[in-house]
Amino acid sequence: MKYTSKFTIVFCSLIGIVISVVAPLTAASEKFYAVGTSEPTVKYLEKPSSPVPRELRRVAVEVHFDLVPTKMRFSMPCYPCMVTENDIHYSNGWTETYDPKASSSCEILWDQEAKYACMWVESQNPARIVVRVRAAIADPDGRIAHNDIPSGSPYGKGDWTDEWYYIYPDGTHTRYVRIYTGLAEQSMTVTDETFQGNQPIREIPPSVVHEFQEDFIFGLRGHTPEDDIESAPITLIIMDGRSKTIPYKPYPKDFGIFAQANIKVINLKSQYRPFTIFIPYGIENEPYPPEGELPHVFQTWPREPRNGYSTSLGHTLNWWHYRRTKNILEQVYLSGMTKAEKPADELLPLAQSWLRPPQLQGSGIKPKYKVLIYDPAQRAYILSCGDDGAKEFEFTLAEAAQGDKKVFIENPAFVIKGWGQGGAEMTFNGEKLVAGQDCRIGHEESGIASNLVVWINRRSNKSAKITIAPTQK
Repeated sequence: MKYTSKFTIVFCSLIGIVISVVAPLTAASEKFYAVGTSEPTVKYLEKPSSPVPRELRRVAVEVHFDLVPTKMRFSMPCYPCMVTENDIHYSNGWTETYDPKASSSCEILWDQEAKYACMWVESQNPARIVVRVRAAIADPDGRIAHNDIPSGSPYGKGDWTDEWYYIYPDGTHTRYVRIYTGLAEQSMTVTDETFQGNQPIREIPPSVVHEFQEDFIFGLRGHTPEDDIESAPITLIIMDGRSKTIPYKPYPKDFGIFAQANIKVINLKSQYRPFTIFIPYGIENEPYPPEGELPHVFQTWPREPRNGYSTSLGHTLNWWHYRRTKNILEQVYLSGMTKAEKPADELLPLAQSWLRPPQLQGSGIKPKYKVLIYDPAQRAYILSCGDDGAKEFEFTLAEAAQGDKKVFIENPAFVIKGWGQGGAEMTFNGEKLVAGQDCRIGHEESGIASNLVVWINRRSNKSAKITIAPTQK
């Protein structure tokens, strides 16, 4: 099996979209904020802002938005969730592995007393919020997986997980996942299907596996899955524009050609529905294998909900990792909420802007070996002031590759290192942007000098000229 660690993707062309502006921003961006501890410690909110399913009651962090009526909620030990406007909770799950010396599967889920896990707000400002998750992958007895094999983890022996959530004002965010394990070089994914000659792997496999993603929905007390989930719960979208909504009555054995789709929308009974965009390397979608009869259409725990429920719809697997070294496995995902009747129209340009971002071209701004200009894990362009402090940047976001004239600009974000605490002003195609209305500006501490973070509320299918300059005193 071949793996790759490079992020070079070329896709089919899509029909362009007209220049547009997202819903107007409010004048005060304080409504985009996070509540919770800012230290890597175990601390729960005294009172969440809305009802919480029983499994998720230990809320550590909440993120609130002013552009969408949704929120994000991080509950210990392993439940980062997108929450709809009517309080349905969706999660992309947590990391898992298997160890023949363990008493069961090894999952962050088993750490119910938070012996190893913690969640906290690493930084927040009007432009973005960064939430962190850290945990050990252990069995129900607390034994950390593969703890007899050096993993290189900075937190202790065995397999550990770090996660970064880079969250922007429109609710779009990346989930950047890292697993430390001494078995990274031989790790495979978990699947029930045969893939490129590899036989199905499930439960205790013949070789080591690590799992990153699973579609979970959690219901409030008194709810059954049918109250919250459409009977056709998943819409899968391929980058060439094809899409299909998958019914679960009857329960699907597989998703056919849409097993290779890298965009997934979860069809909840809500105005806003969660979506996730995946890196399309060896992609494989599969439904969760039913455990016997299913009285509530989907695989549900418990079988007869009384105090709420949890449901798994399936997995999206990547047979290649975003990055892999001797001791590290990484994946990265882009998620958010959509209310579009035809989600492909909205999500295909967004996927293109992330997977094949426009090139940033400007005088004195040149990509260098091992120096990122665009970081998909942050969904942001990374620039540096060098030793000069804040200075003016003038650049163009242009086509993604030489000869390819398609441009997809979707609410771009920029991090300028070494800017300091000073303010900034900017233009987009000659138009002066109003902070709080057309863009958001914030600062993140880096240990030496503060970094400037900018999020621009603009979409375009044409090249755009942008200036970012220190505020004139």
